[in-house]
Parts: sequence; structure tokens; C-alpha cells
Amino acid sequence: MDEDKILDKKISRLVRSLEKSVPPGSEERIALEASSAKPHRRRFFRKWQLALAVIPGGAALLLALFLLLPAFRKQEEPQLTEIRTQFELVDKNITIIFIQRPDFKLFEED
Repeated sequence: MDEDKILDKKISRLVRSLEKSVPPGSEERIALEASSAKPHRRRFFRKWQLALAVIPGGAALLLALFLLLPAFRKQEEPQLTEIRTQFELVDKNITIIFIQRPDFKLFEED
């Protein structure tokens, strides 16, 4: 254990011999900056930086989704209502009436 203390003192002495002195006004300026509120703001913005970046990206993605959604939808076929067609053959005294209902299947075989 005594060897560890001797080694610690030797390392400490070597480190101190390599230290440079701090200019006289720097310590006061560093202490003043450390006590100011700016670092608190920086921490706040760092904390919310990801959220502030994700919000516009999410809004752009949502806008693109709403603009492209109609292109991917299947086009619905218009529903037929009842169609009534009537014409007369006057010279033969015949009236022909065609009625097509919505449940009429034109291309399906029974």
C-alpha cells in the first residue's frame, strides 16, 4: 500500500510539472459563464432537439399520405339505378318498354 501512495505522489508531481498556468482573467470569466443560465437552455434544446426534428418530418409524411391515398384506392364502379327506356311503333300500335334494374347481371350466366 505504501508503494501505491509513493507511485501516486510521483504521478501527481509529474502531472503538476506539465500544467500550464491559467491566464488571470480566465478564471473569473469561466466562473461567470458557469453560473449563467445559458447552459440550462442548451440542455433544454438538446433534450427536445429530436422531438423538434420529428414533428415537421411527421407532418410532411402525413401530408404525403393524404395526397397519395386517393391514388391507391380502388375506384368504385358507379351504382346503376333503375333505367327505363320506352319507345313506340306507331304504325303497328306497339309500345316497347325496357326496364333495367340494379340487380340485373348483364355478363353473368345462370
